[in-house]
Amino acid sequence: MLGVLILFGEQIIKKNLKQVEVYCPVCQKKTKYTLSRTREFFTLFFVPVIPMQEIEYLAECEQCKSSMPPDFISNGCQTIFRAPYIESIVIVAAQILIDLGYYQNNIDIIHQVFEEMTGQSLDDDVLSAAIEELKNGSTGVLGSIKLKLKTINESGSLLIIQTTFKFYLGLGALNERERQIIYSIGLIFGYGYSTTEAIIDEMN
Repeated sequence: MLGVLILFGEQIIKKNLKQVEVYCPVCQKKTKYTLSRTREFFTLFFVPVIPMQEIEYLAECEQCKSSMPPDFISNGCQTIFRAPYIESIVIVAAQILIDLGYYQNNIDIIHQVFEEMTGQSLDDDVLSAAIEELKNGSTGVLGSIKLKLKTINESGSLLIIQTTFKFYLGLGALNERERQIIYSIGLIFGYGYSTTEAIIDEMN
């Protein structure tokens, strides 16, 4: 009587479910994240037949390959406000409204420029919290940016400078004082006067 050879084993199967564009805290910019489902199966003759372990869901960045929990994608709009360079832009927007006044036209322009430059909507509660932080704190807008300095890369620093310029330009308040503020932000990131001026000129 001939014996029957039975081949069995284990196999991990990964299935991509969807892909969305959100802010990656590692790349410090918007990238594509893929939500995937992974599960281990018992195989018979190399065919998956019985699931063996719980399903694992992960979100992975297409560029840096960082893995995040699955709710990272669904909470993308909240996550982006934890990005250091975005927080800095919100702080700048808050200081500008403190200086120029909480007029609806000013607020509308701030929202419009923020969305144009970051690709995200500016939450009113986040903006209000930043205003209260500046009013009650002692660090000021430049101090707040300095605290985040080590966590902001070059592309983030450029966007902060460019967005600040666009805020003032949109509000019609791009005078010498406002330019000095932009130059001061540039100095925080190690940019000299001429470098910051060149960054601004790119926006024209």
